[in-house]
Amino acid sequence: MDTVNRNLKFLRAKEGLTQREFGERLGLKQATVGAYEEGRATPPLSCLTDISRIFKVSLDNLINADLSTLPEKGW
Repeated sequence: MDTVNRNLKFLRAKEGLTQREFGERLGLKQATVGAYEEGRATPPLSCLTDISRIFKVSLDNLINADLSTLPEKGW
């Protein structure tokens, strides 16, 4: 799940959000977002689906691709 962790951090930074703000959009605590980004916890499928929908990223790319290397239109 290393790719997912990096992608969460990338999406958050791209939007200019703090972990707390990112968490508020997803209904999560800041500590949970930090745990996901640092790989201490794995986001459940329901959370990944929400992230995919909110940030307009395909679930496949969110899980498997390095978003920082893809053109945004290809997400």
